[in-house]
Amino acid sequence: MQQPDLLVRVSEFKQKFYPRKWAKYEEARMGSLRLVPAVHSLPRLEEDYEKMKEMIYGDYPSFDELMQYIARLENSINDS
Repeated sequence: MQQPDLLVRVSEFKQKFYPRKWAKYEEARMGSLRLVPAVHSLPRLEEDYEKMKEMIYGDYPSFDELMQYIARLENSINDS
């Protein structure tokens, strides 16, 4: 990530102006970002993704490919 300080500033801004009890803004730091959805939510997300196929034009990844890409992205960001 080219501007790691930007992540801190954005999370502080959101915490100040858009507080949400469920949001864990203090955890939005390099090395601890979580992009991959929780395991318990994957079946519902996959079902929704399948229903949305008609809205996606051209080639699109399978749900598993999409989750693998997100996992690689998460690892890449956290390893920076």
